Formats: sequence, structure tokens, C-alpha cells
Amino acid sequence: MKKSERKLNSEVRKKLLEKDLLAEKTIDEFLSIAQSSLKVEDWVKYYQEANEQAGNSIHIFEYIIFALKETQTEITKPLREAIDEVIEANDLIRDRVRDLNRLNFTLYWKQHYGYN
Repeated sequence: MKKSERKLNSEVRKKLLEKDLLAEKTIDEFLSIAQSSLKVEDWVKYYQEANEQAGNSIHIFEYIIFALKETQTEITKPLREAIDEVIEANDLIRDRVRDLNRLNFTLYWKQHYGYN
């Protein structure tokens, strides 16, 4: 392997690592906002289940989306933005994120567009 190839591979690995760190950071931010949005007993129940059943952070994200749907927690603007950031940072396809279209966006629409 030539020096230029090693340097290129090193740069690619560095960019992938940075992307992975950003993805983890967005999930952590989402979890923090979701925790403040859910009732304490719901958070404890669903987060514990997510940690027991989920394989990695993105699965925990999907499980908490499920929890938000099940509890019909109102989605605030910061929570919606955190969801969007996770989807973008992890290169997810919005239509394939289960339960996303079943969330309670009533509060978000009121805050964002001023609907009554």
C-alpha cells in the first residue's frame, strides 16, 4: 500500500469517526429532550425496556419513538427538531422510521404555525 493510499484511508476513517460521533451526540440530545417530555414513570419503563432489548443507540431511538407514540406525548418544537437531527445525522429514511407518523404533533403545529 502506498503512502498516499494510507493517507487517504486515514482521512476516510477520520471522517467516518466524526460522523459516528455526531450521530451519537444527536441521539443523546434527543434522549435528553425525550426524557423531559415523558412522564417519569413512562421514561423509566420504556428506557429500561429499550436498554434491555435494543442492540445499539439507533434502536434505542426507535424504541423511544415507540414510547412517545404509545403515551401520545405531545411533540414540542425542540423534540421535533431533535428527531429531525437524529434522522439526518444517521442517514435514516423518514418514511422507514416506525411510528414516526403516529406521534402527537398537535402541540408542535400550534407552536410552529400558531394554530389554535
